[in-house]
Amino acid sequence: MSDSTRGLGSFRLRDLGVAARVGVACAVLVVLGGLVASAGHVADHHGPKDDVKGLSLDDVMGAYHGVKAPPLLASALERGHPDDLPEKVRGALLDWVLGPADATGTRAGPRQLAENYDNFDLGDMAPNELIAKHCLSCHSAKVADTHPIAKTYPLDRRDDVLRLSVAKNLTPVPTEILVTSTHTHALSLGTLAVATIALGLATSWPRRLMGALALGIGLGLLADLGGQWIAHTWDYASTKDSLGRAGVYMVFAGGGLYGLASAAALLLVLVDLCLPSRRPS
Repeated sequence: MSDSTRGLGSFRLRDLGVAARVGVACAVLVVLGGLVASAGHVADHHGPKDDVKGLSLDDVMGAYHGVKAPPLLASALERGHPDDLPEKVRGALLDWVLGPADATGTRAGPRQLAENYDNFDLGDMAPNELIAKHCLSCHSAKVADTHPIAKTYPLDRRDDVLRLSVAKNLTPVPTEILVTSTHTHALSLGTLAVATIALGLATSWPRRLMGALALGIGLGLLADLGGQWIAHTWDYASTKDSLGRAGVYMVFAGGGLYGLASAAALLLVLVDLCLPSRRPS
């Protein structure tokens, strides 16, 4: 943490008095707590978007870009999961979820999805019976400790199965809501970013290190907020869907970079505040 490149007469946080150091340290701890809370808020706010527990790419994709996808249960069955499932059973479940296929293989959509789930007239070929026999060995709460997939895609309860049997059609937030969100976050997070960078540059850490963190903070925040608009402008219904999806990846990468760089800079500020003053006693 040499000061040779800055000059000993320049201001440093470690030269502050005890009261000022404690005050700045308390404020920094509050901001660090806010960053942790923000990460939790993002997971809680966007996590339920696709009706699957936990935050996923589809949650953020649905919020800013939109998602249109077949039912998760149908996708799993069509890609051959589980690999030991009899073809007769696989076909019966696909007919239930997507509707019977005609001569060309086209499916018209499910017929009475909820009603036929436990239709007594279907006997052993009722979807609930087939799932209980062939799926619950891995997708039941009773085996969640040995099969973690059961926590994300449980198939014990009727509602859980039906939720995974419905096609996704997640529409992005309206433009006016995104405008309001951008207005709030651009001003608040932009101001916080400037303050964090200023504090970091006032430490005794090498200028290159703090400069790299400043770049991460600024670039990450720009990518996060800018990516939201790119994803929203070219949504899933546009001809530039790939560009819109790239915007969502920008949100993920930018938000992560901003959060990590900010946390690192603030932690280094806390360490600098604990160092002895350079002023002669």
